[in-house]
Amino acid sequence: MWKVISLQACAAILALLLVWAFRSFSAAWSAMLGALACIVPSAVFALRLKLAQCRGVVSPVRFLFGELLKLAAMLFLLLAVFKCSPGIDGVGVLIGVIMTLHANLFAFLLKS
Repeated sequence: MWKVISLQACAAILALLLVWAFRSFSAAWSAMLGALACIVPSAVFALRLKLAQCRGVVSPVRFLFGELLKLAAMLFLLLAVFKCSPGIDGVGVLIGVIMTLHANLFAFLLKS
């Protein structure tokens, strides 16, 4: 699971660099905020899964509830980015979110 989180972080850095190269620094900062809104809940979810595994209380219901909380946290953080950051670049946020979430599609290339 931590390999997926590190892959998301690499995709976030790539999004930052691409947006900075083709748009502006403020758009790159927006892309990083969008990516962090996806990475932080995923990291908390991975930590929660690891702790549950160590305690031996793994169940499908807990997994699905944790996934629901992760999605709600992502949505809340994205709304907070738009609400609290003046001059946020929506395209930059969108690129950061898309590249970070699509990094999960390439996680199967990593051997466990």
